[in-house]
Amino acid sequence: MSVALETRAEIVKLSRVLGVPTEELAYLARAAPEDLRVIREQATDALFEGDRDRLYKLALVSRIIPSVIAARIARWALGPLLSARVTGLLDPAKAVDLAKRLPPAFLADVAVELDPRRAREVVERMPAKQVAEIAGELTLRDEYVTMGRFVGYLDDDVIRAAMERIDDPSLLRIAFVMEGKDRLDHVLGLIPEPRMASILNAAEHERLWPEALDLLDHMSFERQGALAEIAAAENLLPGLTEVAYAEDLWDLVLPVIPAMSEATRLKLAELPIVENRQALAAILDTAGKHDLWAALLPLVEHLPPGPRDQVAGLGATLDQAVLEHIVGLVNDGDLWSMFVPLAADHMDAVGRERVAQIIAHVDVRVINGMADAVQRDGLWPELLRIAGEMRSDQLQRIADRLLKVGLEQRLPALIAAVEQTGLWDTGLRMLGELDPALQQRLAPVASTLDPAERSRVAAKARDLGLLDGLGPIATVLTAP
Repeated sequence: MSVALETRAEIVKLSRVLGVPTEELAYLARAAPEDLRVIREQATDALFEGDRDRLYKLALVSRIIPSVIAARIARWALGPLLSARVTGLLDPAKAVDLAKRLPPAFLADVAVELDPRRAREVVERMPAKQVAEIAGELTLRDEYVTMGRFVGYLDDDVIRAAMERIDDPSLLRIAFVMEGKDRLDHVLGLIPEPRMASILNAAEHERLWPEALDLLDHMSFERQGALAEIAAAENLLPGLTEVAYAEDLWDLVLPVIPAMSEATRLKLAELPIVENRQALAAILDTAGKHDLWAALLPLVEHLPPGPRDQVAGLGATLDQAVLEHIVGLVNDGDLWSMFVPLAADHMDAVGRERVAQIIAHVDVRVINGMADAVQRDGLWPELLRIAGEMRSDQLQRIADRLLKVGLEQRLPALIAAVEQTGLWDTGLRMLGELDPALQQRLAPVASTLDPAERSRVAAKARDLGLLDGLGPIATVLTAP
């Protein structure tokens, strides 16, 4: 949730209640939105509680007056303000009957002054056609706060009818200040896809991306993904992300990444904003502040080399606990094919050493997940570059896990990676740190290697002074 946007919306609504320009309340920008909401509701209550007794007597009189006469009194004698105060005190059926006899312009005036909490039954009984006419009138007056107060009290057919009379920019402004945003996802579901595409284009052309991004915070995961796909199809991601950076709204964008298709993630990763070092740093900072690493990680594998280097460099400077948390998320999401090359190829020696220390000490479950991914995805060369930064005791802890399962496939894969990378010292140290029982199990597998390959491995081990540490494997490697 963006607290800044919630506060901004509350200031807009409070300014409407107090009848002052929004700019005059700018000093409240750092206030908590819930505090502003309390102030606004208290102000509204104070306005409606004044003269309640006299208004109640007026409501009683209206019961015996024919509706046609009562409507004329409301319009020409009471006016919009008093009519709004009386509405909640009337019998709902009587109030709806009165409304049928009043023009949309006057009803719009009444709506501006009405607190729907005090006239819920009246609002719920209003015909769709009449509500749509009032909505059209309020749209012409830019009365977004007024309309936002009523959405939660209207059924689906009435909302559909009203939206037909409201233009796209106004819909965004209404949604931004809507009361009861827990219903917003349902309301958005009433909008057909072509209209939603039109609304997103309005966000681009009318500079309403903050209002549009606020929608994301109140959508279901599925609807977030659908909205992202529309934005990508309409080529709106550049403008959206530029505003997210300028307004510090990455906390609304990042949670949507897992809901995106791979094609849309790729488009996002290729945007110019990602090449901006300050913007990328802001993204990582947001992920850290709001613990959005799980949402961000699926995007990293699509980043170009330059941004990926920056992500790796900044990632290597994170606190130990944060890095451990990220490694756990990598395992939970089976993202080793992204993470291992990132650490091996895009971090400097210091960064690789930090990752190596963490991998060596994480839960066995995580090491097992990494071991399976290394074999499955052919990540042995990259893993060797990380393992080269480990101490002997750390290397021993992961070596057993890496080679314990699937010996027939993993030993040849390790030897091939060693030959490919030239990291003989790391690979042979890994074999030398194995539990003796596991070395014994590996010996028959080593005997299946090509004789020339066995000879090369034995020669390298001898040159590095590591042959004796290979135990029974050494016996096999040096056998004639």
